[in-house]
Amino acid sequence: LGGASRQGTKTALSAEDYERARQLACGQGRNGIAAAIRLQRTFGLRANEAIHARTDTLTRWLGEIDDGFITVYAGTKGGKLRRVQIIDQDEAKQAISEALEIVVQQNGFLIVRASGKASGGLEQARSIYHGWCHRAGIQPHSARYAYARELFDWLVGKGYSEREALIAVSLALG
Repeated sequence: LGGASRQGTKTALSAEDYERARQLACGQGRNGIAAAIRLQRTFGLRANEAIHARTDTLTRWLGEIDDGFITVYAGTKGGKLRRVQIIDQDEAKQAISEALEIVVQQNGFLIVRASGKASGGLEQARSIYHGWCHRAGIQPHSARYAYARELFDWLVGKGYSEREALIAVSLALG
């Protein structure tokens, strides 16, 4: 189409909004939500992928960090697995360790009701998470955009051409 653009209109989650949202969640006793936001930001996960993270997945990811990638199986779009490039291994270990600790405390779930009880399933967990993020003034997917931007810059800094970096980001995001 003449004059069309593929630039997109979505914006990445700023560092300030990321910190504000995490502090707000923790201040409300919603540590699982804070951990899910961190997983999304650190690994470019979709909300569904972060919500699906359970003890087995988080433990496996912790073991995969030294390889420079984690493999995402649960909650992916179309059920396709994808390998996610790790930009900062220390942050990756901390994000997964935080989520793992919360999952253990919350009887196997990252996202629970405000009362601390398990949600009624994945649909309700998604609703709880998205509703909380909306009320906090953030879009969960914007954390994924922030990861994509950071990954692109990191790859270009490592010598990738812009074209190759865009391809690599696209593959990492699935």
